[in-house]
Amino acid sequence: MEMLANKLADSRGKDYINEHIAKYGKLKSLFFKDGQIRASLLLNGLEDREITISCASVNIAEDGSEISLAGFSSNLPCVEQALNDFCTRSFPVNSKGVQIALAGIRKLLF
Repeated sequence: MEMLANKLADSRGKDYINEHIAKYGKLKSLFFKDGQIRASLLLNGLEDREITISCASVNIAEDGSEISLAGFSSNLPCVEQALNDFCTRSFPVNSKGVQIALAGIRKLLF
């Protein structure tokens, strides 16, 4: 089950997120492990240092139209602080394809 969820996240989710963070960097991987979202990314100007992120609290709306995130951690303290300060909230998901993928992930993992 986790493998299928990871395939959905890594294809649809990664592309969707990369569209929104292009001015900051690029997401290299996105996957679920032990009930957490985990990711690695490269920030513009810091391409030689891979940054890892995990999110301990994930809540996906039943129809995939919204995702709420909280409890971030990172191998780079300033990234962890910024994520906890600015990204601990709910995000609307406007892409129908991503909504379907999130609804599927929700059913598989939660």
